[in-house]
Amino acid sequence: MSDSDSSDCDLLVQALPVPDMESDEPPDIQKAMTSPEEYIRLVRYEAASYPSVLHAPIDAADVCPSALATNNNASVSPTFVSDAHDDLLATFEYRALKSLVTEDCKQPLSSDSLENPDLLDQPPTLQSIAHLSRPELFSVLELVASKCTKKRWKSSMAVWILSLMMALEPPLHPDIHHLLRTIARRCRKLKKELESDKKSSEDDLFFGLCPILVARNFGQLDLLESA
Repeated sequence: MSDSDSSDCDLLVQALPVPDMESDEPPDIQKAMTSPEEYIRLVRYEAASYPSVLHAPIDAADVCPSALATNNNASVSPTFVSDAHDDLLATFEYRALKSLVTEDCKQPLSSDSLENPDLLDQPPTLQSIAHLSRPELFSVLELVASKCTKKRWKSSMAVWILSLMMALEPPLHPDIHHLLRTIARRCRKLKKELESDKKSSEDDLFFGLCPILVARNFGQLDLLESA
């Protein structure tokens, strides 16, 4: 190690210094609930039981399924989540992600464009979504929720909803969960209302997919139980 490296290390001060654990015995959970030092010991003890890198086996068919892919070998799923749910996730997510990566309109969204009532008429781009702040994400989610009706729905909104879900990072405010649940319920309602109409198969596919995405990715599993 060079002198410069060692000097840099000397400057790094541990934010929460905790003495090394004296034994392999697990910390006392009761003490951990009342003592900050014991709590950090408990966290370090539990973290040490996991490998440094967590990974799951990846099926090549899941990474790049064809447009007509119909099987997804998901080995673990809740008992009330059927294989059909995984099929929907595999087919629609891939197609929606492809539509995000476009060559045109790659400029970040401005505050003025967020107030444009026609904002959702065209699918978003990956870069425009990535530049949205949390308040801006909330504003767009509110706009999407307000337009998830039979009269105001447009096919481009499906990609907006999916890309906004991808941009959300925990912890999420309860209002965000409320908006996501609202969108999921309205998509389920749209699926029932438009069954007799000649809507595109992509729309019908997304209406069935949206509640699954919200339930599985945002901890709202009761949405599936009430389906």
